[in-house]
Amino acid sequence: MGVNITVLICCFNGKRFLKRALESLSNQKVKLRDFEVLFIDDGSTDCSYEIAKNFEKKLSLRIYKNDINLGLPESCNKGIQLAKGDWIIRLDADDAFSPEMITSLSQYIDYEKTDFIYSNRRDIYLDLKKEVVRDLKDFNIFKITASGVCLRKKLLLEIGGYRNFFWEEYDLYIRYLEVSGKMPTHIPKTLYYYSIYEGSMTSNREKVDAGWRELVNECGIKKLRQYGDSDRLK
Repeated sequence: MGVNITVLICCFNGKRFLKRALESLSNQKVKLRDFEVLFIDDGSTDCSYEIAKNFEKKLSLRIYKNDINLGLPESCNKGIQLAKGDWIIRLDADDAFSPEMITSLSQYIDYEKTDFIYSNRRDIYLDLKKEVVRDLKDFNIFKITASGVCLRKKLLLEIGGYRNFFWEEYDLYIRYLEVSGKMPTHIPKTLYYYSIYEGSMTSNREKVDAGWRELVNECGIKKLRQYGDSDRLK
């Protein structure tokens, strides 16, 4: 297959879960040379960098360390520029892939009728100790996470990558799909494991509310409704 897929991890102080994320990549049901892992340490002050270094020989892993914390959008854009794969999929440091993720993606990356590949997701509520599988067959960007979506590098570069929004993924997905003009492809498997817990970025209600206002001001409710439904758009 060759390296057609880059897994991008942008990490800031992710030591709590990072080992699990990286182990999920070393457990993929493909040869490790068939995909690359690009790790951007965004100025972490914990041992995230050292944890990643321990996986250098287990994975086709390239590690870059920002001297200062640049923030998620800028770190992601750095990763897009550095990626060797034609396709890029993000993995957050506190999440994990199913062992079948790369195998499943590989069945679609030569399919010219799509530029956007995503799957079902398992939400893991760590504080509540419960798990819920999300069937995402009916496309709605507001039900899709920032990670676990496979996108073409050339189109990401064409739209200028991420912008500095709280909901950087929604802003990017809308601009990306407008340029692509193709329907997203859904893989009917649960391939992404998403951690939900107190202290995560989306657990801060004030920041979440401000992020929605920012998105509505940028795009307008009418355009946002073209890409999905949310209680925030009522």
